[in-house]
Amino acid sequence: KLGASSGDYLIYVVQHWEMNDGENDKNRTIQAYTNAQMAELYVNEKSSGTKMVNKLGWAEWNEVVYSPGSIRAVAMMSSGGKIVAETTVATSGDPVALILSVDVPSNDTGTGTALVLNGQDAGLVKAAVIDANGRVVHSASDR
Repeated sequence: KLGASSGDYLIYVVQHWEMNDGENDKNRTIQAYTNAQMAELYVNEKSSGTKMVNKLGWAEWNEVVYSPGSIRAVAMMSSGGKIVAETTVATSGDPVALILSVDVPSNDTGTGTALVLNGQDAGLVKAAVIDANGRVVHSASDR
């Protein structure tokens, strides 16, 4: 799960937390979007610092060194203040399954509740490679 909310506040980390095949650079730029005033990033529970959220609603950490495990972003209204939302992104394991699901129609996106079998409707199929814990394996390939 990439994002989480708590009451009126939310936080969402854009990036996955795994190495791609053939990738050598372990430095990452991580962005967290939130409607709180501040955010703090943790890599394997070690703080990478607290940032003020810019007027566009995101904070950024540069040169975050990748290490398998997890990143956790927390949203706060002030430095050292109460956490109002948090989310964790974990390194995925080895791929074990391919999951296919119909992405539309969906009440969440306003595309209806069912496909209309009139030759003019379309349904999107979403494919995801997952690990044994059900996490998407972003670095999966056909190799």
